[in-house]
Formats: sequence, structure tokens, C-alpha cells
Amino acid sequence: MKSYRAVFWVALSMATPGLVWAQEAPRQEVAPAAADAPAAADAPAAADAPVAADAPAAEPARASDYAPLPRVTGGALVGVGFLTMSGDVTVEAFGMEDSPAPRSDQGLSAGGFVSAQLTPAWGARAEVRYSQRGARAASPGGGLGGPAGGSYSFEFALTYIEVPLLLTYALPYDGRFTPYLFAGPDIAVLLSSEVTGEGQAFDEMGALIGAFEGTQDVKDATASVDYAVTFGVGMKFPLPAGRLVFDARYLISVTEAVGAGETEFAPDVVLRPGGLRNHGLQLSAAYEF
Repeated sequence: MKSYRAVFWVALSMATPGLVWAQEAPRQEVAPAAADAPAAADAPAAADAPVAADAPAAEPARASDYAPLPRVTGGALVGVGFLTMSGDVTVEAFGMEDSPAPRSDQGLSAGGFVSAQLTPAWGARAEVRYSQRGARAASPGGGLGGPAGGSYSFEFALTYIEVPLLLTYALPYDGRFTPYLFAGPDIAVLLSSEVTGEGQAFDEMGALIGAFEGTQDVKDATASVDYAVTFGVGMKFPLPAGRLVFDARYLISVTEAVGAGETEFAPDVVLRPGGLRNHGLQLSAAYEF
């Protein structure tokens, strides 16, 4: 009897294979479902692999990586000026006369400022600084004329409270610093004005005719306010807190700082300046916070 059943199932499976496989299919699908369960649990690890592979490489810090400063900032500055005066200077000493050209002199400055960023590129800046300005007028031996002549030197020393009012423009540059241009009026209120001089003159035989040395206050002959324009270029370097700022500017007075007049250093020594105006280069370093 068992042999008949076996022969029957073999014949049935050969005649209708789809029916037999359809009946056996559910049993074959159960095992893979159970076997696949651990793979599903491991899915997050596989999903995480592309994230690790796509992680960007570290790049050097740039100016744009630092947190931007507030819209309104302030700071402190120090600087040095290489200024001179344009105009005429006449020296009369012991019956001799000379007209030296003024030369530049060095002066210091220090103060503070407030800046406001109006747009991403345009800004405004107001400074208040103590500033030293001046010029030198000197000649080597023979400068006073005559066969033997003589020598002399004069130094104009002026101090101001200076208030530059500047409009700034940041140049587009994606680097470790921000370059910018600036320009504006410069109003300087006079604090003091002095001239220091020394010299000596000789006759034809080389004998000393006379000598002089001293300091004279010439504030009365100096304008109480000096009006000028200034323009220049600067760079801002970002720091973890604040910025380091450097700039170079050129200043040109539009009014006379020292008007026409004369200053007597000795009975036979007279200095006559004529329409002197400040101009020259200024360099500054500042910390902006």
C-alpha cells in the first residue's frame, strides 16, 4: 500500500510541479525571515558607513570662521606720524638771510575710536587722538650766506586733539584679513605751538659773529583749528576676541596752520614763516573690541 502512495506522489509532482512548490514555498520563506533578523539589527552600522566616509577634512581657520563683531565697535590706537609743512620759511641772522625748505619730523599719536558697520561693505568711524605734528628747517655750514656763513636749525612742534571722521569701505577678499579703504575730514584743535632754534654765524676770517639758542611760543601765530582731509588703506586681522587693525593714511591740511609773521630769537635773529600747512604720512595700530 505504501508503495502505491509513493508512486502516486511521484507522478503527481511530475505532472503538476507548480502545485507542489506552492505548497512548500511557505515553509521555505519562514527560515530566511528568521535568519535575516540579525541583519536588520545590524542595519544602522551599514547606514553609518557612508557618513564616516563623507566626513570633510579639517581646513585652516579663515577670517570668516570667527564670530563677527557687533554692529558697533570701539577700540584704542597708537601711531607715529612723518609730517612736514609746506610753505615758506625765511631766516635772518646777524645780517645774513636764508630760505630753507621745511623737512618732515616725527610725532606720536594715541587715542580711541568708535566704528559702526552700516552695510556689509560700508562703515563709519570716528576717532579722537592726541597728535604731534611739526617740521624742521635747517641748513649745514654756509647756509647763512657770506664767505664763511654759519649753520642753524629750527623745529616747529605743534600738538593737537585730532578728530578724524571717516567713511570706510571693506574690499572683497576671502582670506585671513579684511582690507579696507577710508577717507574723510580731519579736524584738529590746537593745544600748543612752539619753535625751537639754534645756530651760529662766522665772518670772513672764520671768527664767530654770534650764536643763538632757545624756544619760543608761537601759539598766537598758529591757527586754533586745523582743517584737513585724510585718506588711506587698512587691514583688519581677526582674533579669538576682537580684531587687530593696521592702517596707513596721508593727511593734507586745507587751511594754514602757521600764518605769516615773525619770531625773534635774539636781537639779530628773526624767523619768518609764511603760510605753513601740515601734510604727511601717518601709521597706526589699533585693537578693536
